Amino acid sequence: MTDVATLAVPALSFGAVATAAYATLQLGNRSRRLAARLDRFTAPGGPAAPDQGPMVEAEAPEFQLLRETKYSNWALLDQMIASRSWAEREAAELTRANLPLRVGEFMMVRGLIALLFGTLGFALSGSPLGFLIAVPAFFLPRLWLKHVQKKRQRKFDEQLVEALQLLASTLKSGYSFLQGMEAVARDLPAPISEEFDLLVKEIGVGARADEALLRLIERVRSADLELVVTAIMIQRTVGGELAGILENIVRTVRERQKIMRDVSTLTAQQRWSGYIIGALPIFLMGAIGFVNPPYVGELLFTLHGQVMLGFAIVLEAVGFVMIQRIVAIEV
Repeated sequence: MTDVATLAVPALSFGAVATAAYATLQLGNRSRRLAARLDRFTAPGGPAAPDQGPMVEAEAPEFQLLRETKYSNWALLDQMIASRSWAEREAAELTRANLPLRVGEFMMVRGLIALLFGTLGFALSGSPLGFLIAVPAFFLPRLWLKHVQKKRQRKFDEQLVEALQLLASTLKSGYSFLQGMEAVARDLPAPISEEFDLLVKEIGVGARADEALLRLIERVRSADLELVVTAIMIQRTVGGELAGILENIVRTVRERQKIMRDVSTLTAQQRWSGYIIGALPIFLMGAIGFVNPPYVGELLFTLHGQVMLGFAIVLEAVGFVMIQRIVAIEV
């Protein structure tokens, strides 16, 4: 068993370093490819503008390249992933978290982490059941992805009121709606500046404003933003003073965020109760293992102990999720 552990650690270390180097190289190559692709549209002699009649139809394949979706830099892996129904959903999840990874790369990272934890579990326990730790380890990056999404969405919502106030001010000053969004992309920090910059660029390459706004909702998944976009689309259909509408929405969004903060304060005790209850068994196991290692060894290195530990982990996860669901109050 010592030989297995001795060989597993350097092999997994080499795999982790190689994967990191490959990801870094691919990110650099992707930036250069993106710059070269954009040059075809911005450089002199690029594709014709939409009002140049017949030339637009001849250049349509060039514009089609911007709508192609690649799930991996490897052609075979890309074909395998593209045929799966979950590939597009996974790509959307990565976009919402603003991670510079494709679906294939993210799945490779998840597989490598699962292999690392599974091998370590086998090396430490000396039993094939140790590989079962690879199952929850495979989902750890997904949980981290959800955490990054929520953190980015929360920051976006905090900046939304300021963005709407800036947009309403630019409209009152006589600027157009597109110029107002450019001001938001230019003057405010990330992540809202990144999303509005992408929105302006989509409209600049020919997308309709309504379609670009709907894609913005899909990327951010913010209830406040959905309210704003719905009001803007109604105004574009029936007319009205957009600046005044945005000011009314600012008051509504501000009140809604205040209620959400109050709810978060009132449920803080219950949330922390879930955290403490979830961490308590792990803390007790570590303390008992420090005081009496053979006692915990029965749990880690015997078959019946590993089965009991597996059931305990599952029940612990179920209880933690149930507590979080109970305190998740929709506003």
